[in-house]
Amino acid sequence: MKKIFLVLLATLIFAMSFSVHGEEERVNLINEHTETLEMIDAEFDDGVFRITNPNKPVLALFGIPGLTNNYTWSGDVKIIEYGDDRTPNGVRLCVGYDVDTGAYLNLIITRSIGIAAEVRGGGTYIPDVYKLTKEHFDRILDPGAEFHFEVIKNGTHVILKIDGDVVMDYVFPEEYDYFTEDDDYQIGFHAEKCAIEVRNLAVYCEDVEITPEPTETPVPEETETPTPTEAPKTTPTPKKGKPATESDKGNEVDPFIIAVIVATLVIISVTVAVVVIRRKKN
Repeated sequence: MKKIFLVLLATLIFAMSFSVHGEEERVNLINEHTETLEMIDAEFDDGVFRITNPNKPVLALFGIPGLTNNYTWSGDVKIIEYGDDRTPNGVRLCVGYDVDTGAYLNLIITRSIGIAAEVRGGGTYIPDVYKLTKEHFDRILDPGAEFHFEVIKNGTHVILKIDGDVVMDYVFPEEYDYFTEDDDYQIGFHAEKCAIEVRNLAVYCEDVEITPEPTETPVPEETETPTPTEAPKTTPTPKKGKPATESDKGNEVDPFIIAVIVATLVIISVTVAVVVIRRKKN
């Protein structure tokens, strides 16, 4: 009997250590050190990101030190207001920014005509680098609409999920992969005449073990006003964000608790079985 309990105890310790190890490997890179390059119409406070002006395109990028071109990015978006009734308006997810040219790749989630991808910035506008389609996403995102997005990027291969459903799975030509390895500001939001609020932001990258302390980012001079087909080129100033509060993290169950419960149930089950067997023998 003593040997049985020793084995069960070892099993419990192993399950607990495995759970803790798994948690340590998934470090959310959006935290109290996160800075944003943003226009005056965007803010990141208390773990909540907002674009507040629905009357013009707004681009805001998050600074993730050490981020590589192999990451997972997710969050919960709420549509607040549109500047006008054009159907292409909506949320753009920037998944790579070329610091030399200012060009970037957007995954487009429109108000009512599906999803697509485009290239903008630096005097460049290339629509339909992923053709507009409603095949996998046919929803109307009126003010008040909410959805969860997840971007899984592995080099030029990009997967976009909305509310758990894959709506885009595509390998982009290398010429449209604007991710710059040596620059921290590679992901963000470009809202096209659309005020939004985003909670529970999370960025995971297996290649980044810890989040380094942020470095001071110089503020470049403003450039010329963009054409109507481009997002603003004004280079924004960095602003430090605050960590998400516990209430913003959702109702996720801690894997450590699950492991303890499972191990405890195993111990109880085996103990009962041993007692029953012994009684039968007696």
